[in-house]
Amino acid sequence: MKEHIQKPGVRKWAGEDLIELQEETLSALQALVEPYAPCIVQGCEVTHANGVYQVQPGIVALKGNNENGNACTKIVRFAGYTGEVLPIYLTIKVTPYMRVYADEENKPIAYEYTAEPDTNQPDVPYLKIDADGGERLVDTIGITQKLDREGGNASNVKVAFSTSTARSNITTGSTLKETFGRIARWFSDLKTLAFKDKVSKTDLDTSLTTEFNNKVDKVSGKGLSTNDFTTTLKDKLEKIAPGANNYTHPTGSGNNHIPAGGSSGQYLKYSSAGTAAWATPSSNVASSSAAGFMSATDKSKLDGIAEGANKYSHPTGSGNNHIPAGGSSGQYLKYSSAGTAAWATPSSNVASSSAAGFMSATDKSKLDGIDSGANNYAHPTGSGNNHIPAGGSSGQYLKYSSAGTAAWAIPSSNVATSSAAGFMSAADKSKLDGIDSGANNYAHPTGSGNNHIPSGGSSGQYLKYSSAGSAAWATPSSNVATSSAAGFMSATDKGNLDNLFKFRIVGYYTLTKTATVGSYSGLAITCNKVSTPVDPCYSISLPTANGFSASKTYCLICFAGYEHTIEGYDSFVKGGGSFTIIYRNRAGTPTLSDYSPRIVIIELN
Repeated sequence: MKEHIQKPGVRKWAGEDLIELQEETLSALQALVEPYAPCIVQGCEVTHANGVYQVQPGIVALKGNNENGNACTKIVRFAGYTGEVLPIYLTIKVTPYMRVYADEENKPIAYEYTAEPDTNQPDVPYLKIDADGGERLVDTIGITQKLDREGGNASNVKVAFSTSTARSNITTGSTLKETFGRIARWFSDLKTLAFKDKVSKTDLDTSLTTEFNNKVDKVSGKGLSTNDFTTTLKDKLEKIAPGANNYTHPTGSGNNHIPAGGSSGQYLKYSSAGTAAWATPSSNVASSSAAGFMSATDKSKLDGIAEGANKYSHPTGSGNNHIPAGGSSGQYLKYSSAGTAAWATPSSNVASSSAAGFMSATDKSKLDGIDSGANNYAHPTGSGNNHIPAGGSSGQYLKYSSAGTAAWAIPSSNVATSSAAGFMSAADKSKLDGIDSGANNYAHPTGSGNNHIPSGGSSGQYLKYSSAGSAAWATPSSNVATSSAAGFMSATDKGNLDNLFKFRIVGYYTLTKTATVGSYSGLAITCNKVSTPVDPCYSISLPTANGFSASKTYCLICFAGYEHTIEGYDSFVKGGGSFTIIYRNRAGTPTLSDYSPRIVIIELN
């Protein structure tokens, strides 16, 4: 690979040098992606919303033909796609850029390669992008699927292997093919047992099953080496009840059994510590001072007492007296003395508005006729409270009669006019129906600046000045502009204009002897003192954060002071890069100038 350099001084650059610099870089990049193309290098993400697909702009590697029709692989830009249809197919599109050379011939100066989308599958090499995206470079070369890194994804890796001929353990360093072959050998030898939770008799070999069926179950503590169980012992064993144990009943106080004997009416009576004997008890009856048997009288008295009964004594005095006996229908308890009452017939005085008493039948009937919750409401009278009058007929309206009153009447049929209110006429109703909702009394202004485009005209015509504020359709003259007369631009001039070298000045700068920017106009740069390639010299950086584009090329024009020289060490840099400037005094010695060197930075398109 050729690497261009520049020594101190002004180097003459030829077009071939720039093309060679470009070719060296592009050929390396295109060779890198050629085995994996077509594929997405960067971007081209797919989204879908409201029935519309959007493929983001990006960079893709495509196979196709170059400007000469030869097969090639190119890394190209894709401008993006928005539409309702996927997939799309990206192919190489070549666009020439023309310019007039020194021999006055219009020739190409560049070929722009881009990705052209099409919803129809072409018959040339293409990159397909569907709703799931397209083939990406990192996936194609397997970077995202590598197994020899932490987090590698082996979920879709397929392994071809054969069952090993003999069992052997898996070991470190074995290949996946060898490891899976050894595992398969074990599964093959184990047969169905390899996939069972438990082993059953039916899984055993026939000879082993026979041995298994003839076995004698081992009992803990028993030995089968000698026949030491005699018939006598067997007979003795058969006479012992199931669950029997070698129990010995304890003796002494608290453990003696109930003695034999006894007869009806006898009880066990204390004999000595821990022993008792059957005896007939004495027949002494209990009294209030001596314990004994309950008498039949006490038993009868006890039976007559309710369960839970207590020795209750009802209190006496006012508030505790019972309702007196006696009384008859229609009588009430009447106060007799403090805490007492006697049955009596009440007087028959009927209640009046001034004296309490019994409710009369008339008052009861009146009360029954009043709704629950009723109040003593009186509807107000006077203007604003009168009811709608009775009567009236179809077509009548309530007409003012006097303050607060109205009477049914047939209204007059007078039709409204511009000066008198009245009913709407059918004609006015029809006119109103024809007016749009929200319409206003708009009158379009007239005069210069308000006239409409005139009717008529035909293809190729333009509006030509007629008078102040008016124009008429006319066919313009087709005179082509010359250097001395105005007119239309010719196709040749248009091509020349398009092929002009395009640039723009992005800033003017003045440097100081302390290697800083003294003043400037345009995009901001940074300036520092450096010692390479000579000491001292200026380093001019073009920060992308200040507006310099990493995809654009920039060059530098320098202006030195009186009898001083200035050298640009870097001819072209991208945004984010830097220039080196060597400033020499009259003696040719590198220095930081007292004469405020000036520079101009130009962006090339």
